[in-house]
Amino acid sequence: MENNKDLMVEEVVEMEVDKKEEFKLQSTHLVRKAIAAIENVGKASNSKKFEYTEEEVEVMFAALEEAIQNLINAKK
Repeated sequence: MENNKDLMVEEVVEMEVDKKEEFKLQSTHLVRKAIAAIENVGKASNSKKFEYTEEEVEVMFAALEEAIQNLINAKK
């Protein structure tokens, strides 16, 4: 009976490790994608290719800041 208990504990520990590893993999992937997307937004600042006002840039940055703040607040 104790052997079964030990096996069950080992399985639970393995599941926890797997969940942690999965989090690391997923979060790394998602953060890299988010950074790439933000860098693409920066490409819009090419004044040879695009025309924009300072107000339009401020609106873009405000939207990005709001999204990040919402993410931070969701984890509080």
